[in-house]
Amino acid sequence: MEHMAAVSRVFVKRTRRGQVKTHVRQHYLRDDVPSGSPHIDPADAECRLSASAPRYLVLDTNVVLHQIDLLERPALCDVILLQTVLDEVRHNKSSIYKRLRALVDDDRRRFHVFCNEFHRETYTARETGESPNDRNDRAIRRATQWYSRQLEGVCEVLLLTDDAENLRLAREAGLRAERVRSFVSSLPNAGDLIEVLALHEEEAGEAEAGGGRKQNEGQRYTPHLPMSTISREVEAGSLHQGKLRVRSHNTRQATVSVRSVPGHSEVLLRDREAMNRATEGDIVVVRLLSEDRWKDTNERLGDPAADDDLTTSETAGASMFAADQEMVAQQDWEQEQQAKSQKTSKRACGEVVGIVKRAWRPLVCVLERDSGTGNQYLVEPVDMKFPKINITTRQADLLVGKLIVVALDFWEVSHRFPTGHYVRTLGNVGDQEAESDSILLTHDVRTAEFSAQIQACLPAKGWTIPEDEIARRTDLRNKPGVIVCSVDPPGCVDIDDALHARLLPVSEGGKDGSPLYECGVHIADVGHFIKQGTAIDREAATRGSTVYLTTKRIDMVPKRLGEDLCSLHEQVDRLAFSCIWVIDEDANIVSTRFEKTVIRSAAAMSYEEAQVRMDDKSMTDPLTLNLRSLNAIAKKLKARRTAAGALSLASPEVRFVLDSESRDPTDVQMYQLRESNSMVEEFMLLANISVAKEITRAFPQCALLRRHPSPAPGAFDALNGYLGQHGFQLDVSSSLALAQSLDECIKPEDPYFNRLVRILTTRSMQQARYFCSGSVVPEEYLHYGLAAPIYTHFTSPIRRRAQYADQVVHRLLAAIIGWEPVNPETLDPAAVNDLVENLNTRHTMAQHAGRASVALFTLLFFKEREVTEDAYVIQVRENGIVVLVPRYGIEGIVYVCARNEKNPFTFDNKLNILTAPGITIRAFDKLRVLIRVDSSKPHRPKLQLSVVEPKLPTA
Repeated sequence: MEHMAAVSRVFVKRTRRGQVKTHVRQHYLRDDVPSGSPHIDPADAECRLSASAPRYLVLDTNVVLHQIDLLERPALCDVILLQTVLDEVRHNKSSIYKRLRALVDDDRRRFHVFCNEFHRETYTARETGESPNDRNDRAIRRATQWYSRQLEGVCEVLLLTDDAENLRLAREAGLRAERVRSFVSSLPNAGDLIEVLALHEEEAGEAEAGGGRKQNEGQRYTPHLPMSTISREVEAGSLHQGKLRVRSHNTRQATVSVRSVPGHSEVLLRDREAMNRATEGDIVVVRLLSEDRWKDTNERLGDPAADDDLTTSETAGASMFAADQEMVAQQDWEQEQQAKSQKTSKRACGEVVGIVKRAWRPLVCVLERDSGTGNQYLVEPVDMKFPKINITTRQADLLVGKLIVVALDFWEVSHRFPTGHYVRTLGNVGDQEAESDSILLTHDVRTAEFSAQIQACLPAKGWTIPEDEIARRTDLRNKPGVIVCSVDPPGCVDIDDALHARLLPVSEGGKDGSPLYECGVHIADVGHFIKQGTAIDREAATRGSTVYLTTKRIDMVPKRLGEDLCSLHEQVDRLAFSCIWVIDEDANIVSTRFEKTVIRSAAAMSYEEAQVRMDDKSMTDPLTLNLRSLNAIAKKLKARRTAAGALSLASPEVRFVLDSESRDPTDVQMYQLRESNSMVEEFMLLANISVAKEITRAFPQCALLRRHPSPAPGAFDALNGYLGQHGFQLDVSSSLALAQSLDECIKPEDPYFNRLVRILTTRSMQQARYFCSGSVVPEEYLHYGLAAPIYTHFTSPIRRRAQYADQVVHRLLAAIIGWEPVNPETLDPAAVNDLVENLNTRHTMAQHAGRASVALFTLLFFKEREVTEDAYVIQVRENGIVVLVPRYGIEGIVYVCARNEKNPFTFDNKLNILTAPGITIRAFDKLRVLIRVDSSKPHRPKLQLSVVEPKLPTA
């Protein structure tokens, strides 16, 4: 028996009420903690470290936090990650922790996690008066010393640290220890590795962060306040904390969302100086300016010829290849709505005095050819919300014209721009593959191949459903009258839902003899293959969602699972999780049951194929009759939802026709929706609502649900202001009133007007989000857009909108029907809250990545074209307008005057109207615009829109 010992660990924790409580926990120490080395544990077949490695590396926490880009290079392997370090990284920066776990999961990299906090010889108790940081550094040195003793004469153990004191104490203790730069310099291909090293501020020397230009004397920005001062003054209400968002159409300004400023939901930062080195997404603390320095609510668009030292939206529709135009328009519209809803005519203005948490991530950039001297250069991020970055590189000639990945390191108070370092090259600017990779990285989409450990979770090739599994389930394959079929987009191979409807025998009819129907939604039973806590489950939870770009997709689960094992192909036996109703002829639900089933789809049809069957009166085969029954019931379900206030909204989404060889876009088309689309949608909605009710009944505190909150107060003020000029108003007192008033927004002479109003209505509403049922009161479960009191996702575990949320919901439902017990973590509200936070982020990023891909292919489509097309004004500003081109789903800026030129238009601040002799421009006006690609900057081609009709006056 292995010897164990217990020690007591004492720690303090602040409660939600601000009280400090002391906690004591028993901490058990062992002798048998795996070392990961075959030299120490020769009987351990799962040792990760190589027996032939000349050295093992031990890293301290700061090396991991600052040099993760270096660690991801294949040159660094046979690395010992101490539990002390892993815990510190997890608490300091979750994004780096996830990247670190990915390295641990990659068998090829040979990263071993050593639980030094549980090993009797390496556990380190905190000494009286010792800081937590000093204790952790001592624990790292002690673990390094243990490995050195165990491997003496066999393998070198090297501690990497850039902490001067830790380095000194390690060497005094007789340990081999080096700074990272010194170690990297000794490796083969050291030049390439040095490029990716992050600089510390003390290493930056006196180099100017503005591309080698002479630094101005003194401080360019105001130093940030100490955190102790920030905490005290935020609590006192004299400072205000919130998330910074750079303005979409004027990137030299930003807003900070706040709750502590009476009458204002956000604070405007008017320039880069007010932003004070804070960047997009940072959690910042702001001080309000005096009210005489506040600005009017209506702002100018970003100037078309702004200071070239800053990243701005320079011209109409300015966007890099990876830009997401719809997302930009959405954010800008939200900002306008917030401004309109303020209780005063002035916008609260402020300045950043501290940064609580950085949201820095790797950025895709392009290097400016003439931006520096020596080895210092400026790079310009593809994401225009970030400033230019200074990097040091000796391979500038090779990087010009490339999309490169750059990591931010620090931003000194005296430097105009932040300092970062080169990480890697994606490819040439404009190359379809490189640009798509840029989109994925920008939106933090995990693209690594599924590891062998994950693939091993799937059954062997040639798998068929075992007989004992069939015996456990309801077998619908040969049940009389049950004809299961699927209806999907053309070419769909990952089919995750199927339907059936059958008229029940008279003996099973209603009490009054009225006919009853059995309708079923059958969802691919992904839970049979993905068990909670397995490698494939952990990976799916991390990815959270399948991501679709125009020409590729990044799967949440291995392709074999989505396209083969789970996909409900026609004439193939498949496992399903079924929601089956008995429904009367008025589409009222008589009963609902949930079953694990075996099905065999009779047909896998496209929406068009299903529609042809339903419309062709000469077709009377059982499959077609099945479709017609489903469609008839779906129409009644939709009518009931509409009567309850369900909204019919719209988006400017388009799809591309691609060349079969080059994959370049050859045409742009609007999506065509048929009755068959609506038929499938109604039954999926019904299944999701039915499942939501069931899992919340059984698990009221931990059910994973999805809600769409009612619009925020004042959310429609700007839109109603625009509509009022055209004789319309939206009644937002309820979803039903809104739906009815949307139906009334019709211009007989302009069919697109109503669709445009619905697009802008969508942008005026809050986003739908996943949540834990126990985190809000039941009255807030509402899905406003669907007019559903409760909702979840059950029907898309593997396909286009595949979400890990569906898999969690499947587990809850399986537990309810007694199929298998549920893991305690799934029933822990705190764990569910943590999960939904990641799912909401992944879902949003997947949406934005998809839209950015559409923007990329729109730009590629217009690369060799100039087109004149109809456009609609959707925003009006003092110096320009924002327009939407329905034919191509394009949104962009058209300026009415150049920078520093006299504006020929007069701007009505209250009505948001531009007027000039003989011309008036207001929201919803129809124009003709010329669309072309501006290639004046080869590294930043962008769509440019200009009004050709009516002719705009010049100054």
